[in-house]
Amino acid sequence: MNIQDVRERISEFLSIRVRIDYWGLDYPDQLYTQILSNTLPACSAIALPIQNVFHYKEGFNLIKTKARFPYRIAYRFPGQLSFHDLPFPALEGMLSYLQLLSLLQTPDSNITSFAPADLEDAVTVARTEDLNAEGDWVVYLNFGFDVEFNTTTIPDLTDLQPPDYYEFDDPPAIEEVNIRINRAKQRFKTSDPSTYILDSEIKINP
Repeated sequence: MNIQDVRERISEFLSIRVRIDYWGLDYPDQLYTQILSNTLPACSAIALPIQNVFHYKEGFNLIKTKARFPYRIAYRFPGQLSFHDLPFPALEGMLSYLQLLSLLQTPDSNITSFAPADLEDAVTVARTEDLNAEGDWVVYLNFGFDVEFNTTTIPDLTDLQPPDYYEFDDPPAIEEVNIRINRAKQRFKTSDPSTYILDSEIKINP
């Protein structure tokens, strides 16, 4: 398991337990969703970038990871409603439900700790950016999960570098080691070459 696996498990965990009409939209394109005979406000969800990532070693071989996984669910309501007509009790109930879920259940047995994150501005209200109109209401539920898990695999980096760029099991051989000795002024800065000069260089061939 790695950080990408955990993200996938949490998103699946949410999708099964919470009605989410669309993933990856800032807010839904339409006002309503029809489910059987129920007409409900449309909603969408976004997985926000991870926060507070920290890996550490426990014992000789176990690598543990702590991280915060933030999410946002957006519900859309007609712009003709007044602010006070928005269903805040139900929205606050959904936020409570999301936090209770994380205390009662876990997305995967390999996750050793799963708890609601303490976030400010848990409920925020905005207007859609419709042209020539005041816009509909969008209510955002902002929440996250503080997670701890055992990291057992390396994340997939193929979107950023070739898959064989570095192999842990077969690292590239060292052909030469260069050691540079610099003479520096007091309070020198490595980013400012004018504060130091190269004094000597040692080349080592293994």
